[in-house]
Amino acid sequence: MLYVVGNLHGGPLKIGRTQNIKYRISQLEYKCKDCLTLLGQIKLTDWCPSESQGEKQIHIQIQRTIGLDRCNGEWFYLSLEELAVIMRRWKRNGAFLILSPIVKPFVSQQYVRHIDNRLVENHQLISKG
Repeated sequence: MLYVVGNLHGGPLKIGRTQNIKYRISQLEYKCKDCLTLLGQIKLTDWCPSESQGEKQIHIQIQRTIGLDRCNGEWFYLSLEELAVIMRRWKRNGAFLILSPIVKPFVSQQYVRHIDNRLVENHQLISKG
């Protein structure tokens, strides 16, 4: 299972993979001394031979999109809305984000559209540059 965990009140998001999400969250909470919640799952379809390969590709895509200065290993300093935009763009590659029901009230679809437009503008500027 590919997962997204983080604190509902902000902070970095962790994207990783595990067979036992409850155990993994307890390990992460012990290490980082923070209350973490499963924010979503990332589902892969046939495009990717393994979860390991998919996880790597998603990390690379996020690093390219937000910049390395907002990354620390598998922890990413981005909002759920930013992650939703990145994953929405990845849908055509066969990866998509399923948000946990507890998270949905925190994600503004209007803000997701705003970020999506901003990323398009930034990409166009980079392409022209």
